[in-house]
Amino acid sequence: MQITERRIGQSIILDLTGELSYANRTTFKAAVERSKQGGCRHLILNMQGFVFLDSSARYVGAAGPELSGHARHGQPAEPPELCQRNHHPGKSPPDPAGLYFGTGCPCGEPSSGGRITPGSGAADVAEPAHRIVDEPLAGKAAKPVPVILLVDDDEITRISMAGRLKRLGYRVIEADDGVAGLAAIRAQRPDLVILDWMMPGLDGPSVCEAIRADGELRSSQVVLMTAHDKPEQIAEGLSRGADDFLSKAASKQEVLARVQASLRSSALVREIERTRDDLDRSHRLLSAKQAELESELQSAADFVRAQLPLPGMPAPGVSMQWAYQPSLALGGDLFQVSAWGSETLGLYILDASGHGVAAALRAVALMSFLREDNLAKAVGSFDPGAIITEANRRFPLTQDGEYFTLWVGRLHLPSRTLSYAAAGHCGAFLHSLEGASQWLTSASLPLGFDPTIAFDSATAQLQPRDRLYLLSDGIYEAPSPTGELWGRDRLQATLERHRTHTLAHSIGDTMTTARQWLGGDIFPDDVALLGVEVLDGGSASAKEKS
Repeated sequence: MQITERRIGQSIILDLTGELSYANRTTFKAAVERSKQGGCRHLILNMQGFVFLDSSARYVGAAGPELSGHARHGQPAEPPELCQRNHHPGKSPPDPAGLYFGTGCPCGEPSSGGRITPGSGAADVAEPAHRIVDEPLAGKAAKPVPVILLVDDDEITRISMAGRLKRLGYRVIEADDGVAGLAAIRAQRPDLVILDWMMPGLDGPSVCEAIRADGELRSSQVVLMTAHDKPEQIAEGLSRGADDFLSKAASKQEVLARVQASLRSSALVREIERTRDDLDRSHRLLSAKQAELESELQSAADFVRAQLPLPGMPAPGVSMQWAYQPSLALGGDLFQVSAWGSETLGLYILDASGHGVAAALRAVALMSFLREDNLAKAVGSFDPGAIITEANRRFPLTQDGEYFTLWVGRLHLPSRTLSYAAAGHCGAFLHSLEGASQWLTSASLPLGFDPTIAFDSATAQLQPRDRLYLLSDGIYEAPSPTGELWGRDRLQATLERHRTHTLAHSIGDTMTTARQWLGGDIFPDDVALLGVEVLDGGSASAKEKS
């Protein structure tokens, strides 16, 4: 083995050529001692790609990881933790050659990981002989070491800067040109990138532009390392994507300050990115939950709508149409028209206070009470006053102050006599073709305010082609853009104006007029409008079909 010594500033480079074997250790040790006595600050061993920096006790292999520790008196670093070979844990090799040539332990037992066997060449070394295992203290997470990518085509400058950064406690990745640097950024995502300005092919500013153009890399923190210090050159570098500048002649204090400042910025950017990713994940999760909830609400809304009567003819000689629009997916204004016995048609409309799921569930519960079979058992008759009296007893005011309003009617088909009762409800509108139109309601409290109240029934006589409208207060309390309510008078005038139209057209046109007054499609309250027409034999039936 031949050793050639070169001195550059305060650094000494030892070029080792020839065959490297365990027998050369004496010659090698002597060369190391001479370099140490010469007062060199950095000792660089050119061993086919392997470098030993004496002052920082870092041993880096061309294909393997690094060894680190605290150097004392030129000796290799004492491993801070357990050697993987488990040879005398915590003890240093007796001399540098013991580590360099793979013996690795005071006992001299060879380590197979990176051992150079007698007669072999340096190219046979796959990795360093020893690897230090980081074992954090129990209960404490190991603090991550910042990773810095150093890109410089000048090997001496790169080695020198890498040594300075490593002595500051950073992990350093090296690349010798811009293309390799970009590949390293994509593969390693370092915390900081230090780029040389002048490089063949892809120079530093061009690498900056490539980084900023890449959506995954654009947040990388980049420092340009250059000898240029003219304002126009600094402006060019910043405009092309650099975050800061570092002079090659910078002092140790400046290097430390600029690197630390850049790493702080990088840490903040990474924290922002992690927060953004967390928010994105939360948003995706919430969106999925929202979609699931909306699907369930739609299923519930379909179920509630299925409880409503089918438009058409609920009984011979009677036509029925309706429109329904809850303010939310689910509403608490429900209605029904169904047979109560062979000669009687039952009608009701209820309004549960509040909106949404809770109001809809309470409304469905009251609908269950108003079923024909349940009324026969619970009330014993189909008299509207008796029905509301029993409902008033069974559905008291809730602890949250929720309640119902209810209008119930019973139409005796042979005589066309309508009996009805109301509990706090706005009532029904009877539009008579020949007689006077009237609102069928009574002054009363909503259900549950006073369970002891008894409700009485009233009667009205219907004539052929009369129309009875059951409605919720949401339609005539629709506000205009200026806040003025539509009102019952405008509603009545609209229904009377559409008297010449079919019942279905009258219902639809009235809803359209209410939306025009509102200035939108979404009512602030649930809206229900139900129309029942008494037919006068074939002529009225034919008119409705037309």
